[in-house]
Amino acid sequence: MTLILGARGRQHVVLMADGFSIEISEDKTRVAKRDLTKLFGVEGVPVVIGHFGVNRLGALPVADVIEQEAVQDAVQQSWRRGLNVTAAKVIAQLDAMVAPTLKSHPLRSNFGLWLAGLWPCTDIPEVIEIYWNNLPFNRVRVQMKSLGDLSVGGSGLKYLRDLVSKPLDGEYEMKKIFESPPEYSMEYLKRLYDRAEKGQAKAKEELFGGTRKMALITADGVDLGEG
Repeated sequence: MTLILGARGRQHVVLMADGFSIEISEDKTRVAKRDLTKLFGVEGVPVVIGHFGVNRLGALPVADVIEQEAVQDAVQQSWRRGLNVTAAKVIAQLDAMVAPTLKSHPLRSNFGLWLAGLWPCTDIPEVIEIYWNNLPFNRVRVQMKSLGDLSVGGSGLKYLRDLVSKPLDGEYEMKKIFESPPEYSMEYLKRLYDRAEKGQAKAKEELFGGTRKMALITADGVDLGEG
């Protein structure tokens, strides 16, 4: 369970994600970790991989899988060929791990990635979602979709549905993101995250939380840290 947020400007992308790892069984739910990393840089290219859904693929934590040489190389070597090729390479690397994991999961969980960054063959930054959907009759299917200037994913989306397309307040609204500097996007996501936390507290639920991380992606590279 996760809250992942994204804001895209003309020359930047900002991502934010929570730090919860939640273990769910048939009879209970518990927070197993509060500082799980869900945003990952790729050395040498202005790209960040964000993840939501199950936190283990087979016997390995998702962090170990994304940071392994095969996945990193897939992004590095395909980056100059564009986002579509990069996404296809990532799917090819991960599908053999994701599909069996989801099929064996007792509660039919799903798994998603965001690929965000600057690509040499497009004029603006881009964010794409790759989503493995666990379907009935032992089927897992991969879907891809492009995300816009403001994106929200994970189970925390339920607290923000009414704010994704509406002004957050008098100063922050989605239509201003693209032409504004990175600082605007960073503050926007912080305020949006705070709103989600209030909604979660009001509902007396615990779907996301812990140490939140933020990634700023520009032509100069990636700045990853606490948000």
